[in-house]
Amino acid sequence: MSRYGYQAVRPHWIARLVMWRGWGRTLKIGILLCLACGVQGVWAYRMTIGFAQPDFGLLMMALIAFLSPPSTALWVGFTVGLIQASLIDQTLGSLLLSRLAGAYAVAHLPQFFSPRSYGSGIVAVAVGVIVSQSLLYLFAPSIGGRAYWETSFGILVYNCVMALPMFGLVRKLIPPEQEEESSRWNL
Repeated sequence: MSRYGYQAVRPHWIARLVMWRGWGRTLKIGILLCLACGVQGVWAYRMTIGFAQPDFGLLMMALIAFLSPPSTALWVGFTVGLIQASLIDQTLGSLLLSRLAGAYAVAHLPQFFSPRSYGSGIVAVAVGVIVSQSLLYLFAPSIGGRAYWETSFGILVYNCVMALPMFGLVRKLIPPEQEEESSRWNL
């Protein structure tokens, strides 16, 4: 008989939370978030049109949070805030809190909008950007006023345009976790 009782070993609650749906979903979400933040650092400034510049981290955060329950959305918001704060040398707390709140707000949108509709992806991205950028402005008051809001509006417009193709890709890779009633949406 073994010296250790392996049957009695239970993983830590963080490991159980992260692995709730298995390695596959967790790895897909992690790879998408890291890829989005990496593309943000490398190509976003080259894709600027006027005052509009994409924020791929916010885009992926909103789309993944829309297709996930609130607990997963909080982890997604935390991860995006942590990665973005480390990449742009911004204060950690303000980005973490704004991204957490944005992801949490978007995670509750499936109560009102169907995850099957492409238009709801645009609404999810718009809500995620508005909540995240508004709270970032409140949490980090050192950011300038008018220039900040112009940049935020540019991010909102650019991300909403990119939401349609990206929502199809994200929905294909990470299907919605929440089962919905088709009668609720009159389908």
